[in-house]
Amino acid sequence: MTTKKEIAISIENLHKTFRLPHEQHSGLKQMVIGALRRNRKKGYELHHVLKGLDFEIEAGDFFGIVGRNGSGKSTLLKTLAGI
Repeated sequence: MTTKKEIAISIENLHKTFRLPHEQHSGLKQMVIGALRRNRKKGYELHHVLKGLDFEIEAGDFFGIVGRNGSGKSTLLKTLAGI
């Protein structure tokens, strides 16, 4: 006889996308030089980090999040925490 545990966290179809600007300035000088250039790329590029993520964690369960650099681990935790 198995008893169903209470669901502590339930995620369905989670998506997260960032806009990455084509130009990034680390100082005032670079910003001025970038503004003077005529052939610069304007706008941004979409970067999809979480795509259709589904999972459930039952109350009392231990779990780990494992993945390569840039795979979305911190983004997932920040999204769950509402940051």
